[in-house]
Amino acid sequence: MTARLLPKTGDRPCRLPLAPIVLTPSATWSNCLDRVQPKDAQFVNACLTGLHELKPRDHTERLLITQMMAVHHRALESLAEGNRKPFDRERLEKHAVRLMRLFAQQAETLKRYRRDATQVVNVNHMVVDKALIGCDIPQQWGLQN
Repeated sequence: MTARLLPKTGDRPCRLPLAPIVLTPSATWSNCLDRVQPKDAQFVNACLTGLHELKPRDHTERLLITQMMAVHHRALESLAEGNRKPFDRERLEKHAVRLMRLFAQQAETLKRYRRDATQVVNVNHMVVDKALIGCDIPQQWGLQN
């Protein structure tokens, strides 16, 4: 049995080369396939599109990007659920805000991970004869120019 997920971004199809997912005929795979919902396929397609757009360079980046897509997807689901359940809206919006904050932290982590490990700190030593140059010092402070 072969399953193929087609990534889409909005109305335009994404040009992501995908190899067919080959599933072995076992009880676990058939149970999983029976329970796949359309929204799960949308989530998988969103993850694949995110992986294609962010172009991970190694396995760690792929894992982080997949986590980012999952967090983003859940945040949007929480906001949508808050619109459907007005009595529970505040709790769901707080949950979405936490997830969005986590997504921002993950994006920053990805940025730091992609940056080179070398950091340069320039230290300039300056000697100043007078600390206050060109300032009028009030006489009440007891200091003289």
